[in-house]
Formats: sequence, structure tokens, C-alpha cells
Amino acid sequence: MSLRELLSSPVVDVFVGVTKRHWILHRKLLCHHTSFFQKAFEGAFKEAGLGKLDLPDEDEKAFELFTMFIYGGSIGSLPLESTKDEFREFATTYFELWVLADKLGMNKMKNSAMDKYRASLRRVAGVLSPEDVKLIYRKTASDSIFRDMVAADVAYHLVRMSPETRGAWFRRCGEGANASLDCMVDMLSLGFSSSCDIDFEDPKKMPDEHYHDR
Repeated sequence: MSLRELLSSPVVDVFVGVTKRHWILHRKLLCHHTSFFQKAFEGAFKEAGLGKLDLPDEDEKAFELFTMFIYGGSIGSLPLESTKDEFREFATTYFELWVLADKLGMNKMKNSAMDKYRASLRRVAGVLSPEDVKLIYRKTASDSIFRDMVAADVAYHLVRMSPETRGAWFRRCGEGANASLDCMVDMLSLGFSSSCDIDFEDPKKMPDEHYHDR
């Protein structure tokens, strides 16, 4: 189906996030990119008849990038003239886009989100915060390649910290937090130990394709 045909279809209303940000999008274009919207708007669900869909759990900024992708074919470029705090925010948005792409089964967008996430981390140039790690582990599956990348990145930075700084990082993770424990298990599987006697390679220097889903 041509782009002209996709854009000639009726529009539907999609409400995103806790603020219910309203998007008016072409139904066939949405359905062309993912079976998730096919089931919502062309299946037996009530949304098919109403032409409306609520996505309260999705990140609003990530969904905006999704609309850029389906209408323009890319998620745009990383704003390079930004502060470290802004790059941290970008990283969070690209992670949320990766989660959305994983849910929608859109591997091309998923890989683009991973590339932009890693590019953002290079600009931050430091260890992920415990809060970031817990967010990532809470929203990803145990076999997720995103977890592989994060565990490797955290291990790379922790072995370069002083014992005091490393201890403070672990204390911020919080005792008994499942996400923190899962990350520790993943780091141990990479060879991380309390003696920090293994020099890990910086995963941010790996080729982009290394952390792509096929």
C-alpha cells in the first residue's frame, strides 16, 4: 500500500500518558506499522468501533518520536548542543521509545532508539544512577538485550570507582529491590566481583549492531 493510500484513510484518536495527550493519526498508517494497532482498530475490540484508544502507561515524549517515525521514517537526530542533564533526559526518552517499540514489534525503530540511547550515554560519560537502573530493569524482560548493555555499562564504571563511591552507589540501589538484585546477578554473570579485579570493556564503544535486535 502506498503512502498516499495510507494517508487517505480515516483518522483515529489516541490519548497518551497520564495527561492524555491527544493525537489524531491516520488509522491505516498505524495499522501498517504494527499489529498492535491492527488489533485495536480493525479487530473485535471496542476501540475499532469508536476510533479511540487510551494508552495511559506510555511515555508522551517517546510516543511523539513514534509518530515522527511512522510519518517521517526516522526518530530524528540527537541534539548535540545540550547539557549533561538534558542528555540524561534524552536517554530516558529513548529508553521509553525502545520499550514502546519492543511492545509494538517494531525492530527498526527499536534499534534506532538503542543507538540514540547509547549516544546519549556517551555524552553523559558516567555511571547510570541506581534509579535509572531500577527503571530499566522494571520495564524489561530478563532476556532483554537492553539489560545486557546496562549491566555491562554499570560494571565498566563500578570497577573504576573508589570502594567508598562504589559502596554509596550500591546503598542507593536499596536493599531488597528486585531490579537491583537482577542487575547484580547480570553483572556477576559477566565476571564482576567485589574485588573488582576484571577490567571490563566499555560497551558504549561497541558497534551499534552489537545491541540491535534482528
